[in-house]
Amino acid sequence: MKIYSSLSPFKEQVFGGSIRSFAQIADKLKIAGLDGIEINSIIFEKNYQNLLPFNFNFRGIDYSMVTLHSNYLDFNLGSANSFTRNAGIEQVVNEYEFAENNGVRIVTIHPGRVKGIPREAAMGLLWNSLSDIYKRIEQSETKLCIENMDNKQEKLCNRLSEIEKTLSKFPDLGLTVDFAHLGLNNENIGMFIEKFKSRICHIHISGVKKGYRHGDVSLSRSEIDFMPFLTSFVRKNITAVIENSRWDDVIESKKVLEKLGNKG
Repeated sequence: MKIYSSLSPFKEQVFGGSIRSFAQIADKLKIAGLDGIEINSIIFEKNYQNLLPFNFNFRGIDYSMVTLHSNYLDFNLGSANSFTRNAGIEQVVNEYEFAENNGVRIVTIHPGRVKGIPREAAMGLLWNSLSDIYKRIEQSETKLCIENMDNKQEKLCNRLSEIEKTLSKFPDLGLTVDFAHLGLNNENIGMFIEKFKSRICHIHISGVKKGYRHGDVSLSRSEIDFMPFLTSFVRKNITAVIENSRWDDVIESKKVLEKLGNKG
């Protein structure tokens, strides 16, 4: 199992100007013993006014140590507004092609949300969007994955039945399993992993603690012990992305994952 960080713990340094290129991020990852990084695009949109000092050309980082997380603002593949939906489709296709052309092997997308229409209708629109996406992309070593979402009512694919139906309709679609989301949804984690084990291609991991955002909770402080459910992934060629917001928490979570790998 490879251990990555998300881009979140670098956010303040990036927008403060002390980190100006991915080369600097790559150096910090190497020193910390992390295998790579997941680029989550939403932090750029939330801080668009501060982007000037940042170097977007990925200089100094090997694309093979990058995964992409398409969690854009206003992104909704289940939207009743066809313009919103089509913009999301275009965004996924563009990002997938970028990944494919540069050797990035995982692209994780958010399914979308229900807004102003029945939930079943939003799911149907999501499936239509995915069909349109698959008509436009060529299958390659790059895997498109959908993420199980958190416990916010409007989120699509935060229910096991919705994930099951979506994966059954799209046999080439992978699953990025977010363990914190499973915990927030009070999901039977063992059953979930067993049910979808053949489709799980990627992992998001952080702790869960009542009253805290899951990105603010390291695995060492988590009220749910996810480690028993991760054992089956340790010796597989799969990437676990630590989704902590603070660098110190990333390092703490990394230590927990490394202990898991040393067992047995």
